[in-house]
Amino acid sequence: MRSKAVRLAWSLCLTIGLIVAGCGGDDSGPGDASDVRPDAEVPPDVPGDADVPEPDGDVPADAPIDAPADGDDAPADGADDGSDAATVWPLAAGAYLLVADFEPLDLLPDQVQRLVDDVGEILQSPGAPLLRLLAVTACELDSECTDYSAHSYLDYIFDPPASAGADSTLNVYGVVVATILESNLLTGVRAVRSDPGATLEEVLDPGRNVFDDAEGWRLDGTLELAADPDASGGLGAANAIACNRVTWRWTGAEAAFVLRPASLVTAGGIQADLVPYPPAAPDGTRAIAMAPFDLGLDWAGLLVRVLESVVFPRTIDPSVDSFEQLFTVAIDCEAFGDDLAARGGTYEMLAPLLETACTALAVSAGPYLEAWIDERTSGVHGSFRLGSPTDGPCPAAEVAGPTGPVIERFGEDRDGARCPWEGTTRFGEDDGEALAVEWAATAT
Repeated sequence: MRSKAVRLAWSLCLTIGLIVAGCGGDDSGPGDASDVRPDAEVPPDVPGDADVPEPDGDVPADAPIDAPADGDDAPADGADDGSDAATVWPLAAGAYLLVADFEPLDLLPDQVQRLVDDVGEILQSPGAPLLRLLAVTACELDSECTDYSAHSYLDYIFDPPASAGADSTLNVYGVVVATILESNLLTGVRAVRSDPGATLEEVLDPGRNVFDDAEGWRLDGTLELAADPDASGGLGAANAIACNRVTWRWTGAEAAFVLRPASLVTAGGIQADLVPYPPAAPDGTRAIAMAPFDLGLDWAGLLVRVLESVVFPRTIDPSVDSFEQLFTVAIDCEAFGDDLAARGGTYEMLAPLLETACTALAVSAGPYLEAWIDERTSGVHGSFRLGSPTDGPCPAAEVAGPTGPVIERFGEDRDGARCPWEGTTRFGEDDGEALAVEWAATAT
């Protein structure tokens, strides 16, 4: 199409009667203005709008005459200064169901390893560790026993004297008391299982496989994203994780259980960002990156719940799924006290104290169990230091929402492959063993 400048020039020439070479006339100079009528037709040799020849190159016929030639770097007509349009980030705020798979650990801190050894002892010869638990409970029930490791009655069953501490062993009296307790437990187990010939070794052997053949565990909980992404994709640092369900896996089997409230696995103040994902991503166009954070873990609480929810039901009876049930169903506290008293002397003196402790554990083992655990582990509570690999954020899948795209899930592609976290165990200020973790989260 002829440009406005060309059409205006022709109109001006026709109006004032100037005949110039640039206006399509000859080069003989100016003529008489009367020779040109206002309604004169355009001379045949003047091309009309439809006949304007196309410029050289690939520029369309309707492009302005100053359009760049083919290969020019100038922006096309209507383009901006080259900046990208504002990124449209998907909505992400809300709760997501989180699944995280952990491999088993080869190295544990000394205090946790000691507790693991105690667990192993319960499954080998349960009398001694259960007696330690009874001793702690007896002290908790005694208003004069503000420090059970210094209470005099413990001199009768533990060495070194006046100590039921982590490094103590049973003395000759303690061995007898533990044997009586173990015999009472066996009687209860035989009754519950309706198997009068059962031995403790036969009963508890399957429970040892739960620990000896452990292949890892899975945490189930929630990932809470506090806000939608800002203009740069930032999700802020108010994000949190909380897990209360554990699935323990060992060779050929697994079992799920819920943690006690005091043992929830949590992390807060997590910095997270949405970032572009490589074009070859199998699912979605975004990914979530998480800065390193500490996921708190109560090792003692975890191991105790494995005992309560996995070992006891599978070795003693399905009804025995807690320490309370162990001291209710499998141990006859009154018979235990009577057996002690029948021996007279020191045993008769200890009988009422330990029988009362046994009864207390049958009603509410939780507080006493926690005291025992803290004593055995020196109160250690470790954590996992987790975060997104620097070169591998976790893919996000998006779906269409009422007002735009919405995150449907993180960390899992259409084939079910989960995203890795970089992880290490942490105790105190030190990073420990490297940890392999895979995770995924789905919007609720």
